[in-house]
Amino acid sequence: MKPTKIVIPEPCNKGWDNMTPNGNGRHCDTCDKTVVDFTQMDKEEIRSYFIQKSGTKICGHFKVSQIEPYK
Repeated sequence: MKPTKIVIPEPCNKGWDNMTPNGNGRHCDTCDKTVVDFTQMDKEEIRSYFIQKSGTKICGHFKVSQIEPYK
């Protein structure tokens, strides 16, 4: 399987803890979007999410280990 590359060209500077919790993560008042909580997902679940949402802009909250390049 070809590795999936997640690119974050302009990381958000808003604090996760300052966002309002909602069903899929937290709501960012600045951009008025849900920031998806990926921290409990494994790499394959994250990959599937991005495939399902292909073509849409996704804001996400990750652990560093989840977005490091595949080795």
